[in-house]
Amino acid sequence: MVHPPASAAVTVERLSKTFRVPPQRYTTLRQRVVDRFRPEPPEILRALDDVSFEVRRGEFFGVAGRNGSGKSTLLRCMAGIYDYEEGQIGVAGRLAPFVELGVDLRGDLSARDNVILNATMLGLSRAQARERLDKIISFAGLGGYAEMKLRNFSSGMKVRLAFAVAIEVDADVLLVDEVLAVGDASFQRRCFEQFERLKEEGRTVVLVTHDMDALVRHCDRVLLLDGGRLVDVGDPARIASRYEELSALRFPPHDDGARDPRNLKNPDAGPEEVGRDDGLTALGPGMATHRPTAVGDDLRRLASVTATLAATEFKLHYMDSALGYVWAVMRPLLMFLVLYTVFASVAALGAGVEHYGVYLLSAVVLWTFFTETTGGSVTSLARSEGLLRKMRFPRLAIPLSISAKALINLGANSLVVLVFVIASGLEPRWTWLQLPLLAALLAALATGVGMLLSAAYVRYRDTSQVWGLTQQLLFFGSPIIYTAGRYPESIQQVFSLSPIAVIFTQMRHALVDPSAPTAAESVGGAVWLLIPLALIAASLAGGLWFFSREAPRLAERI
Repeated sequence: MVHPPASAAVTVERLSKTFRVPPQRYTTLRQRVVDRFRPEPPEILRALDDVSFEVRRGEFFGVAGRNGSGKSTLLRCMAGIYDYEEGQIGVAGRLAPFVELGVDLRGDLSARDNVILNATMLGLSRAQARERLDKIISFAGLGGYAEMKLRNFSSGMKVRLAFAVAIEVDADVLLVDEVLAVGDASFQRRCFEQFERLKEEGRTVVLVTHDMDALVRHCDRVLLLDGGRLVDVGDPARIASRYEELSALRFPPHDDGARDPRNLKNPDAGPEEVGRDDGLTALGPGMATHRPTAVGDDLRRLASVTATLAATEFKLHYMDSALGYVWAVMRPLLMFLVLYTVFASVAALGAGVEHYGVYLLSAVVLWTFFTETTGGSVTSLARSEGLLRKMRFPRLAIPLSISAKALINLGANSLVVLVFVIASGLEPRWTWLQLPLLAALLAALATGVGMLLSAAYVRYRDTSQVWGLTQQLLFFGSPIIYTAGRYPESIQQVFSLSPIAVIFTQMRHALVDPSAPTAAESVGGAVWLLIPLALIAASLAGGLWFFSREAPRLAERI
């Protein structure tokens, strides 16, 4: 068993990557059904083909190639943004990608908020991001613009900010993809000065660019790709000459094999090594595989990224204004007033129901949380396309952040419910202790459904419409505007087995009316409660399973 040298910062071994290119970018559930009867197989594009090389610690390593040669795909695989079918990639230490604009800059957030968001996404904790905030702003030359919205920045200002964030995350390996061309000459000079400083500190820089002069001037070694295969790797001047030869050939990279540059010998390649049973050598000490996953490698980072995204979503949704935050509380209240006026005063559905107003408000608040979590999750991945295509982070943080934001609103709205409860003269009872458990069960159900919907939407873009209709059916099939006792007796037990119905029924008993039936009584016995509880567990486990299955391919499918 052969180990890569301890000096390696990145090892890429026998890497192959393909893309399935469908006739259209997006599909729908209807198209999926129709296509079963008239299948049209997708085109398979082989972007990388059996690529192997290593990048040494402290090396300035360049990647060159013609358009469509696989440079950006290689960089995204190295960054852990794209998954791959064959081979392996090992990385020693923390890696920071600077792809396109490097980080996902949000136009409606200030420079300060963007720094905290993206530094956290690149691996810093929120506390570390705040500590380095001023240094990042200063390096970007934006000291007087820290509170300005990014939508007012020029493209050059955005690049400077993004680069400053990437430099300050203490990455052992920095990947840079042709974005420096956006900045002016002064900024490019400062960037290369920073690269030299990183080299002196023993860190590694991998630069992808068409600028062969820059590669010859700054790189220790350069890799040349063409048609998805490695053509040559070694001395920058020699690679520049080979690049010019390829450009002069003027034939498609997959043309005749006799003159195909992919068949040219790599003079720096050593003898083949004997590897593992799967043909791959073992990763060296301190190296870890680098692939996109749902949960990531560290649960603490998952929690940190989730909290940062939730705070960002909250600010963006409510425009970071007092009026927006007030609206977060007022929205369920307005819905309650409409429903109470229509169904209590006009339809008299609350007749005979103890403290019907309190019950209706509580049910509306819980239902708002459920719809905010599930409805917001549906398009959450699509709205985060920039993050998914530029960074490696726990993908699960995106739908979890939607649930966390909804929980914040639930907490605020619960205070309003408490005021109504006190105003209605209800006295505290020990059964109120059940309410956090009921909220946790509803959160588990909503989060599981949200994970499933978010991943499904990437595949099928009519998921949003299907779920919108499903929500309407659930609303009128749940005891929100009426209690469970209003169901027709013939179907009362079936409807009552719904997890939402069980939660709302038990909420009424615990909070509003102790004489009302418990959830166990409404379903015909405690044993029957196992069904809704199993459905909640299944939604959480099933949602996590489906999301984890889809997570490695999200960046290329979004």
